Amino acid sequence: KALFSRGGLYYELKEDYAHALECYTSGGDHSKVSELLVRNAELHPGMGHYAEMEKYYRSLPEAEILASPSLMQGMSMLCALAMDYEGSEHWYGELQAFAERCGRQDAAGKQARSRLAWLDISLPQRGVNGLTETIPAVFRLLMNKKVTLPSFSVTSALPSIMNGGKDFSEWSKKDDLLYKTLRLPVETVLGRDGVGLADCAIAESKFEKGEDVAGRMLSLLPQLNEVRNRGTPDIEFAVSGLLARSQLASGQPADARRTIEVLRECFAKRGLTRFLPNMDAMLCRIDMHTGNLDAADAWYREKAPREPTHLNVMRRYQYLTQAMVELENGRPDTVQLTLAPLEPYVQNCARIIDGIHLNVLTAIALYRKKDERWRERLTVALDAAAEYRFIRTVSVYGTAVLPLL
Repeated sequence: KALFSRGGLYYELKEDYAHALECYTSGGDHSKVSELLVRNAELHPGMGHYAEMEKYYRSLPEAEILASPSLMQGMSMLCALAMDYEGSEHWYGELQAFAERCGRQDAAGKQARSRLAWLDISLPQRGVNGLTETIPAVFRLLMNKKVTLPSFSVTSALPSIMNGGKDFSEWSKKDDLLYKTLRLPVETVLGRDGVGLADCAIAESKFEKGEDVAGRMLSLLPQLNEVRNRGTPDIEFAVSGLLARSQLASGQPADARRTIEVLRECFAKRGLTRFLPNMDAMLCRIDMHTGNLDAADAWYREKAPREPTHLNVMRRYQYLTQAMVELENGRPDTVQLTLAPLEPYVQNCARIIDGIHLNVLTAIALYRKKDERWRERLTVALDAAAEYRFIRTVSVYGTAVLPLL
C-alpha cells in the first residue's frame, strides 16, 4: 500500500492523473481517489482530464457524488462531453436541488450556486442564446460576492474564440452592439480568461465574414504581453491562431507557419502540452494550403486521431483536419467515416461553424463519389454561411469546393 501510495503521489506531481488514480485505487486509498476527482472537477474541460478519469467518476458511489457540489458539477460536465446530455441535465438538477436545500449564508450553498452558474455558462448543450441574460446576472452576483467561479474553458484549447468552448455565431450577428454592452461583464465573469478576449472575438467575427482585419490585428497584438502576464494561454493561442489565419488569407503562408511554430516552441517550453495537438493540426492545414502534401501525410500517419469509434469532442479540430487530408488523398469513404460521429454533437450543441465545415467536407466527399446527396449537404452549409455572412468559412476550401459551387 505504501508503494502504491508513493507511486500515486509521483504521478500526481507529474499531472499524469490516469496513472495516479490507478496507483491510489490499487493501494485502496479511496480518499485520495476522491480528492483527485474533486480537484479535476474544478478545472475547465480544456484542462480537466475527463476522458482518462471517466471510469473513476462512474465508479463513485452515488451518495458520495450527491454530497459534493464539485463532484455533481464534474459529473454534469463529464456526461456532456460524452454526449450523454440527459445524464448531464440529471446531475445539473441534483446540484440545483442541493443548492435549494442550503441556507442563503451556507458555505456549501454558495459553492453549489457558484457551480450552477459555471455550468449555465459552460455546458456545451446550452448554446449561447441565454448567455446575454446569464452573464450580466452572474456579473451582479460576483459584484455582490454571492458566488465565486472556477475557471472557464473559453476556447477548449482551440485556436478560436468564436468556435471554442461555445459557438458564438448568434452573437456575431450583433457583434458591434454586444462588444459595447457585454465587454465589461464578460471580462469580469471570466477573470483571467477575459483578458484580451473581447478584442480577439470581434476581430475573429469580422474575419469569418470576410472583412479585412489587418487594422484590428495591429491593435490586438500589443495586448499579447498583457495576455501572457495577466491572462491565459488559451487566449494567447486564439490571438496567434487568428493572426496565422489572416496571414494565410493574405497570401503569406510562410509567416503563418512561423507564427504557429514559434508559439508551439514557447508553449512546449512552458509545459503547455494540451495545446500542441491542435497546433500540429493547424500546421498540417497550412501545409495542405501550400501543397506540402508529404508533411500533411506525415501528420496523418503520426498524429491524427483516426479513432472513429471513440469520439472525443475536444479533438474536433483534429477530426476535421484529418478529413481534409483524407480528401486530399482521394479517400472520400474514409472522410465520411471520420465525420459521421460528429453529426449528433454538431446538432445537439448548435455548432454552426463546425456544421458548415462538416457539411462542406461531406459534400465534397459525396461529389467525388458521384453521389447526388452532395447537393443537399452543400445547400445546408451555404444556407448557414449565408445566414451568418460567414464567407471565409466556405471560401477557405478554395478549389476543392469550386466545382460544387
